[in-house]
Amino acid sequence: MSSRSVWTLVCALLAWSVSLGVHAQQQEAAPADAGVQVMPVMDMETAKPVPPAPPPYKKKLVASAFNIDEPGQVEDINDIANGFAKELLERLQRSGKYLVRKADSLLGSGRRGEMPSLKMIRQLADANDGQFVLSGTIKSAERSLEKKYLGLSNTERRDIDVELTVYDGATGSVLATHRLEKRVQDNVLVGREKTFGSKNFFSTSLGKAIDGMLDQFAEEIDADLSQIPLSARVLRVNKGQVLLDAGATSAIAAGDVLAVYRLKNEMPLTTAQQAVLGMPEMRVGTVAIAQVQPLFSIGELSTEARAGEIKPGDMVRAESRAEPRAQ
Repeated sequence: MSSRSVWTLVCALLAWSVSLGVHAQQQEAAPADAGVQVMPVMDMETAKPVPPAPPPYKKKLVASAFNIDEPGQVEDINDIANGFAKELLERLQRSGKYLVRKADSLLGSGRRGEMPSLKMIRQLADANDGQFVLSGTIKSAERSLEKKYLGLSNTERRDIDVELTVYDGATGSVLATHRLEKRVQDNVLVGREKTFGSKNFFSTSLGKAIDGMLDQFAEEIDADLSQIPLSARVLRVNKGQVLLDAGATSAIAAGDVLAVYRLKNEMPLTTAQQAVLGMPEMRVGTVAIAQVQPLFSIGELSTEARAGEIKPGDMVRAESRAEPRAQ
């Protein structure tokens, strides 16, 4: 081999060695996650905080004392008529969705099977500042003996049967009716010394059954009213400002916009079976809440509402509350 060929081979080997060294250095310098794409970090100063959603409006409920179809069947129970209504309202209030009030009187005459008139319901709602009216009847609390083993043994039982009706306070129409029945056995007497709703009352067989009925009624009422918007009444109108009978306790806040409605002077709408559906009404504008007190609020009427000559007794209604309030 000539000297020139040897020199050419040596140069080639040196070049190959250098290229291997550079490649090894590049591999050592490359990060372990070189193949992972790194996303840019958002500038936190440009991100706008989302305002918290406003609390739901609290609707007003009033309940009358329950009617009793068979007074002799509940002589061992201390004031079930008022106690049932009071305990039902307390469960609804604990949900945080309602403001409740117990009426001092029965709704109507209390006679068996007699439905209250629309006027009675509206009067009860007006007198107690209620959007909805609850009324019920203790249909039965009958005791009986079940004979067993050819009469050698008897089991005492008691059937409690309660019906509940939910009314719209503005029109008097029936929104829903519910009826529950429960049967208990053994130790079915309560005793008048056990106050209705007390721990001792709910420890009895009948008290436990009624406790479950109250919970179920509360759930059914909540389902009935959950899709019905809050409404309030116009108390006073003065130069474009309106005073409403609902305020901070109903979760109304400054900036809320409510629609104004007026009942038409027409006959109630009824079904073919003469069941009352409600009263015709018309939308006459909006009111923007400007000032809120615990039990009332003051708002500015829209131009449309001012032209409609809003009057005391007209209704305002929350039509939508999907967007958070402005801060």
